[in-house]
Parts: sequence; C-alpha cells; structure tokens
Amino acid sequence: MTFTDKASFNSKAKHSLLPPNATQQEKQIALAASRISNLAVPIKHLWDPLKCPEHLLPWLAWALSVDEWDNNWSVSIQREVIANSTQVHRTKGTVSGVRKALASLNASIALTEWWQNGGVPHTAQLTALARNNLTASGDTLLTPQLQAQLWRIVSATKPVRSKLDFSVGVQQDKAIHTSGIGTTHNLSRQDINTEVDNGLSASSLHISQVANAVKISRTHISAQPNAQLKSDMAMALAMGSAIHLSRATMRSQ
Repeated sequence: MTFTDKASFNSKAKHSLLPPNATQQEKQIALAASRISNLAVPIKHLWDPLKCPEHLLPWLAWALSVDEWDNNWSVSIQREVIANSTQVHRTKGTVSGVRKALASLNASIALTEWWQNGGVPHTAQLTALARNNLTASGDTLLTPQLQAQLWRIVSATKPVRSKLDFSVGVQQDKAIHTSGIGTTHNLSRQDINTEVDNGLSASSLHISQVANAVKISRTHISAQPNAQLKSDMAMALAMGSAIHLSRATMRSQ
C-alpha cells in the first residue's frame, strides 16, 4: 500500500461503520467498496428510464419485466417502453392495458368486442394501427417484423380467455392547410387597386384645374387691346408650361 492509499484509507476509516477490532481484510473490503461512490453515474439514475445510460437500457428493461424488446428500436422508443412497463403490468387483461402497451410503440388500436357486434362471447376484432416504422432498416411501414412484434404485445396483454381476430393497419395523422393563401392574395389585389385609383383621381383633378385656367387665359387674351398682348402672351406661355408639367405628372403616376 502506497502512502497515498494509506492516507485515503485513514481518511475513509474515520467514517467507517466497522468496529475498532475489525481485521485488515475487512478494512480493505470496506475501502474497495467505498470507491463505488466515485462512479460517474449516480445509482439513482440507473433505475430512471429517462436518465439511464443508453448501453444499460436492455438491463433495465429486463429488471422491469418488459415483455417485448428490440435493440434496433430507437432510444426514445426503448425509454418509452421501459417507462410504461409497470403500468402495463398493472392493467394486463384489459383494453386499457393493450392500448398502453401499443402506445409505447406509437401505435393505436381499433377494437370491436363480441357484445358490440353480437358475436361469440369472449371474442373481439382488433386492428393495430401503426404510425411509423420502429427500425430504420424497413423499406415499408408495415414490415413483417413490426407485425410480429405488435401481435406478441397484444397476445401478452390481452385477457387469456379472449380470442382475437387480429389485423394490422396504417394510421396517417398529417394534414395539409391551404385556406389562408387565397385570402392573402385577394387582400394584396385590393391594396394595389386602391393605391392606383387614388393616384389617378389626384392627377385628374390637377388636369381639370389646369384646363380651366387655360380657358380663362384665352378669354383674357382676346379681350385685351394690342398694348397688353405681349404681357398676355407671356402669361399664356406660362400656362402652357403648366399643362406640360401636369401631363408628365400623370404619366409618371
């Protein structure tokens, strides 16, 4: 034993529950067992399906008596199956138990019992509806492996006396929403039309005012004597420039 080991042993010996007359072997065993507290994973996490290390999940599933297990499942599916195991065992032999067991694999059921369709007592028609593949290797949704797994789960959780007409189907939950596109398009058209109409109305009003001014200037020129002709012609030229500017404004708008 090195000096460091002796110092560590003396430090932990002060907190040991061993009696003063404990043998050296007993002290060494206590020292070795005390190192378990240095593990990176706390013991309490090993029994938590959501925090247990991934490589230890199969052992946790065995400890909690999971009926159906596949190492090829995704980690999220494995944790879900383990988390629901206790509740599934509590409700085995009931419809709720079957639903809970299949829900762990992201599947639902459509069940019709004998008293609902006037069939033979203790019989039922059950369809397991799968939503997605549980393994990445499957080319289709309903692989033979998935169908076999669903049946084994139903067989392990159904009432023993019940005889089932079992089938497997597919359930799609996705929907397409397009109602908002047409409304937005119509509102955009209304906004464009409003802006164009307002611009044209302002331009028309400006042109009308200029035209009235031209008529007034023409009458004024014809009524004045020759002495006033030059000044009135200058006014007419100015009004003509205003007409030209108003036309340019209308074209730009």
